[in-house]
Amino acid sequence: MKSEYDKIAHFYDDHLFFQHEKTYFNKFIQFISQQFLINDGLKILDIACGTGNSIASFEDRHTCYGIDISTKMLNIARSKLKNTQLHLSDFRSFKLNEKFDIILCLFDSLNHTKEISLVFKSVRKHLKEDGFFIFDYYTKYGLDVCIASNTTNINVQKNKGSEYKWNINIEKTISSITELSLIHI
Repeated sequence: MKSEYDKIAHFYDDHLFFQHEKTYFNKFIQFISQQFLINDGLKILDIACGTGNSIASFEDRHTCYGIDISTKMLNIARSKLKNTQLHLSDFRSFKLNEKFDIILCLFDSLNHTKEISLVFKSVRKHLKEDGFFIFDYYTKYGLDVCIASNTTNINVQKNKGSEYKWNINIEKTISSITELSLIHI
């Protein structure tokens, strides 16, 4: 299975998983642990697991699985994760012979498909009756709030074939300090 995400796998952790995102992410993982993962030994599935950053926090106390559409992302995840079963699969149509207490879909992964209903159908087939699907998703409201509180410039240029170059500049003023993030994909 060839994936467009194979192209970014080799620099994803170093360049796309920024330090400020790691701080936010660690707080989010702590929240999930406190609210949903009170007992040890739960079965957790991370769909669109990428390089394994989110599931790594749980594999020492729970039975973990991950799926991703990118072979190269999964190879990186395999190098990090020692106790997680990883599968090459599309989150719109995955089929595992398992039911899970928790299914995760983090890092705005749902924004990468227009077929969200297919993802939800696949999740429902794999979620235990009293299980939880935990995901994040940008809504128009969320983007409006984000853009309203920041100066954001997005420039997308078409390259060869189906490749695009994204330049995202986000400038946020906190009190008198300005935080600047430049993203080049």
